Order: sequence, then C-alpha cells, then structure tokens
Amino acid sequence: MATTIKDAYISVEIRDTALQALREGLKRSLEDIGIGCEVASHDAHVSIAYGEGDVALSELEETAREITCRPFTVSVVGFEILNGLTTPYDYLVIKLSSDGDFTEAVQCAADHINTRTFNGGFHSHVSLLRFPKGALDSEHAQELIREMNAAQSGAMALGCRPCLRGDSVSVFDPDRRCCLQVPFDDAVAVAW
Repeated sequence: MATTIKDAYISVEIRDTALQALREGLKRSLEDIGIGCEVASHDAHVSIAYGEGDVALSELEETAREITCRPFTVSVVGFEILNGLTTPYDYLVIKLSSDGDFTEAVQCAADHINTRTFNGGFHSHVSLLRFPKGALDSEHAQELIREMNAAQSGAMALGCRPCLRGDSVSVFDPDRRCCLQVPFDDAVAVAW
C-alpha cells in the first residue's frame, strides 16, 4: 500500500436512495426526448478538496477523521447547469448551501494539505448528470432548470427544505481509485 498520495482528491459520499432515484428518473426523462446523458458519477458525492503535491496517507487519514468528527449536512439550494472547464462534459447539478458543514470540511482539508483554488471560489454541489458538450442546448437547459427550481421552490413554500447527509469521507488518488474511506458514524478508517 502507498504511504503517500500525489494530488489527492477528498469527497464526502452521499448515500441517499431518493437522490439515486432522482438521477435515474431525470436520465430516463431526458433520453426519452432525445437528449443523451449519463449519471455523472457512480456514487453521489460532494467534492471537498483537490490536493496538490504528495501527502502522507496518515495526514489524509487525520484530515478525514477530523471532517467526520461532526455530522455533515448540507441544504439543497436549487439546480443549475455547470459548464465543465477541464472535461468534455457539462453537468446538471444540485446547488448546496456553501456554509456550515461544507465550509468547515473545506477548511479542514486546507489546514492539512495544499489544495487547488478555483476562480470564483469552490462551490458546493452534487453532480447528477453529465452531457457531452452541445448535447443540451441552452433552450432545453433553461427549461429544465426553471422547472426543477420551481419544484424546489414549491417544496420550500410547503416547509420542506431537503438536506443531504454525509455517509463517509473518501480519499482518492489522481486515477480516482479510493485509497481511504472514513464513515461518519464511527470514524473507523478503511484503507485500500
């Protein structure tokens, strides 16, 4: 097993059957009207940090344990389309509140490892679907986001504020192989 990881990626895994059903339902609906897409990633997650340089696995484990010391809960704010800057895809995402637990997790990672920064800051979201660039024209994108945000606003007006909870913190190598996972409930690390 490696004792260091170069350019580690840290995320909070979200295990939510309703979220999985939403992703699959949206995919089927869009494919039914001829818009090709795929589920953005195997497991729903919230990105916390993109590391830069070599970091000891023990330091990454300490970081993950610190993040899991308290629950990770983020509120759903709405939906949007993010244009992939370094990928050939655009993404349908759930926007999440970028304060509280998310901010604390990002700061914890930055306190332990060198992290990449982004123009406009690091935004909290869960990627639902991805589309090859150009597959979702702006008219369809605007209509989709308008309808999804209207449903979200309706739920909020009825007093329902959907939240997502973290299941575990995962650390990946640059090839997106999971090297370490620490669950929130008992913080017992599992290293591969």
